Amino acid sequence: MKTKIILLASFLLVNILIGQKLSETTVYVDYSRFKYNSDSVYIELYYGISNRALKINENLNEAEIKVSITDSANNHLVGFRNFRIVSEINEKNEGEKYLTGVLGFKIHKGTYVVNFTVTDYFDSTNTFKVVFPLKVYAINTKSFALSDIQLCSNIIENSENIDSYFYKNSFETYPNPSNVYGEQLPILFYYIEIYDLLKDEMKNDLKLIARVMDSQGKEKFSKDKIIHRRYNSIVEVGAINITRFPSGTYTLAIYLIDSLNNFGLVSSKKFFVFNPSIRTEEIIKKGDSDLLSSEFNVMNDEELNLIFEQSRYIATAEEIKRWNSLTNIDSKRTFLFNFWKQRDPDPNTPENERKIEYFERVRKADEMFRGTREKGWKSDRGRVYIVYGEPSEIDRYPNEMNAYPYEIWSYNNIEGGVIFVFGDITGTGQLFLIHSTHRGEMHDENWFRRVQKSR
Repeated sequence: MKTKIILLASFLLVNILIGQKLSETTVYVDYSRFKYNSDSVYIELYYGISNRALKINENLNEAEIKVSITDSANNHLVGFRNFRIVSEINEKNEGEKYLTGVLGFKIHKGTYVVNFTVTDYFDSTNTFKVVFPLKVYAINTKSFALSDIQLCSNIIENSENIDSYFYKNSFETYPNPSNVYGEQLPILFYYIEIYDLLKDEMKNDLKLIARVMDSQGKEKFSKDKIIHRRYNSIVEVGAINITRFPSGTYTLAIYLIDSLNNFGLVSSKKFFVFNPSIRTEEIIKKGDSDLLSSEFNVMNDEELNLIFEQSRYIATAEEIKRWNSLTNIDSKRTFLFNFWKQRDPDPNTPENERKIEYFERVRKADEMFRGTREKGWKSDRGRVYIVYGEPSEIDRYPNEMNAYPYEIWSYNNIEGGVIFVFGDITGTGQLFLIHSTHRGEMHDENWFRRVQKSR
């Protein structure tokens, strides 16, 4: 069913892109993904349509919008909207105005195709379609989680206007679907949601960092704050003055870092600046925005060294040699970024699932196998747990009459079934790996003699 919507929201004023028809310079579509539940995401679709691309009839601009979201796997329609938007023309307002709106969809994880079609209501031949793929993943990790960043033209805090199209969580968030800022829009506002802060009853504080980098990786803005785990989910908003930014492409990255547990997430968004009065300082070169917005880009030398030491278990001999040759912090950041990027099982998702799982094992190993003199992740049992995961079975022998304590770990799904034997060969209570049937691991079929008390 068609519905008619009168947009009463303020319009984004932009003078840099003037068009006479609906096109890629007069129609903008953007989106952000927010957590709905463990396997569903709430998609907000933002659109902006230039009034100059629409005919005027009796002081009105009017357009018809059709939106469809289709499952790529089976071509099933999972979301649909068909409506009209109307704008009154005010002769006192100068400049190009954008009719801006937001649509919400609850979608399960998967891969989809979005079709956004806008047609001039007074000229059916004036039409334009935006088509793009949409990857929906469960916003759920072993620890806290982040939503996408929503870029806005304005944010009103503690708003009482709950009937506004742009109202959520006590804020009015006016989207900027073009992601363009500059002389006519000098303040970039952003909105992001943080989830699962109280998961596993974690209590330690986190650090939230907002950074803006240009396309060369040069930092243009940075701000950080401490996040206390008082609530399970919170909203973070901010404003960045870009009046002194030269024209170009920039990346806003929001990092949430748990230094205690060596865990971090980042959400990033590109935006564009048009400031013709600001001289560009140097020729813009293509930068690696993925590296700029990774958690490694905010780590110091000590943190980078620790991350590699914990990653060393799965590093090749060549990678270890290369790491040992690195002499500066930037090269270490680049190395670790590429080290984990090539091990990402699904590059289409914003998270590296293997990296997250790996460092969750590091955390657990440190808790389970910590000794009086050695960190748990550095122990033999810690290494095996980190590399191979949870054993299928563990047989423990702590009080054998003729033997010191030992354990036998069985992995039924590796190489048709393998075992690892750990024994207290020093009599100090620390268990060392003394035998395994896994290829490439220590092998000693006479391992029992090493834990015998009569040896």
